[in-house]
Amino acid sequence: MPLHPRMSWARDKLPVLLLCLVFALGTPLHGLASSRSTPRPTAMPQPTRDSNAEPYDAGTPERLMPEMLVAHAAILVEAQSGEVIFEKNADDLMYPASTTKIMTAMLTIQSMIYDNLPEMVVVSPNAGNPPPNSSRVPIATGEEISMTDLLYGMMLRSGNDAATALAEHIAGSEAAFAERMNDTAAFLGCQSTNFVNAHGFHDPNQYTTARDMAIIARTAMRLDNPISTEEGQKGIPTFREVSQTLEYRLAPTNHHPRRRIITNNDFINETKENNRHLYTYGTGIKSGFHSQAMYCFVGSAQRNGVELISVVFYSSDRERWSDTRRLMEYGFSQYTSTTPEAIYKESPREINISGFDLSDAQLRGRLELGIRPLDTNRKVTIVGREDRIDAVKRDFNQLTQIRITRPDRAPVTAGEVMGYLTYFPEGDMPVEYELYATRSIEARKDAPLTLEEIKLMTEADPNSWPRFSLEFLVVPFTVALALFLLIKLLRRRRIRRRSRRQQKRLPMPKTRSFR
Repeated sequence: MPLHPRMSWARDKLPVLLLCLVFALGTPLHGLASSRSTPRPTAMPQPTRDSNAEPYDAGTPERLMPEMLVAHAAILVEAQSGEVIFEKNADDLMYPASTTKIMTAMLTIQSMIYDNLPEMVVVSPNAGNPPPNSSRVPIATGEEISMTDLLYGMMLRSGNDAATALAEHIAGSEAAFAERMNDTAAFLGCQSTNFVNAHGFHDPNQYTTARDMAIIARTAMRLDNPISTEEGQKGIPTFREVSQTLEYRLAPTNHHPRRRIITNNDFINETKENNRHLYTYGTGIKSGFHSQAMYCFVGSAQRNGVELISVVFYSSDRERWSDTRRLMEYGFSQYTSTTPEAIYKESPREINISGFDLSDAQLRGRLELGIRPLDTNRKVTIVGREDRIDAVKRDFNQLTQIRITRPDRAPVTAGEVMGYLTYFPEGDMPVEYELYATRSIEARKDAPLTLEEIKLMTEADPNSWPRFSLEFLVVPFTVALALFLLIKLLRRRRIRRRSRRQQKRLPMPKTRSFR
């Protein structure tokens, strides 16, 4: 039996809500974390495309095959449902490199919301001196810098120093923070992921899969920030906002003046000159590299209401961007989107308005109702393959409820709200739309008052006695006159009948003769 929409929503949102509760309480999920072995990703040669693969044709992206990608492991999911659209070795163990920072950023933002930690961080010697050859913001030992600036420095500059500083500030040590990362990954359903540091610098015990990383990235992109939404003065960004930022200005500190940092994500960096890897529909998220993981990228893109998330592991410098582009183009060729408004407009509701003026005789009071969202901040999109969209269109009447709240009587003004439509999306809260009049309809000039109008007029009258009008006498006087005439007519007929009967009773006169 299908779940009621509200129950389906609760089932879909429960993991996210519980995750937020965990951050609020600061409680580790040891009981939820499964026992982990220590497998190792196998050594692999330099990433190259299969020489036997068919050539890729950008004009037919729907024909993408796994061997057309350079990446050893890849996956593409639809962001709204999490449905897997395309995969290649998605469950092979891989080194995540700096894509690790997706989890670090998500936990950092949640900690900023729920842990009530000091905003300012004093950089420790451990954070100020990351492993050799690390990417850095840079920050220095003893530097006083905000959590927000460290967050942007970690994501845009891929600063290992910033990631370590955040981990120590949030959990007390990088090891404790890694434990929180692992608990969260297990809670989200990741089956083959283990973290030992917050930044992704190579460690043989730090590994994941393309499938697990897609789960982490999708969760991060879907987590809204209730504080930044409801209390904007706190200014805590969402993960989505950070991951799509192109440049950011770090505030001056006791070690550095004000600095401008620019993203190293070529997939979205439209400010970079001659950027051949820029994807028009790209929206994030994070790149990564080290010699054991090679080039990695977790990307997101959105087109015509369809949002996709991709992961490519163990690719080359240039091909990680082209691999991601091919995945995205494949996804957009498979998926489409629509909205409840668009489906409604294919067969809009019509109602019949009574009491219309003769000038509306041609349409005879037929009124088509338009649709507009009641909450303009909430955008509901129905995403899926064509067969799913067709199924939603067929079942639209069962997925919606219409209430006409305004009397269907003229006059009607264009734009006037006539009722409401409620749509019950799968796995989400119901959404309401206003149904409004698409045209004006004048009322008859000589139309009699309705009972509702008489009632409203009477209630609005300050006089406690009913209004007196000669019009009130017309009906009773007419009835009385009709009764009077009827009685008179009946009485006259009765008199005539009686007279005829009496004449029949008189004896016939006898014939008399006279002599």
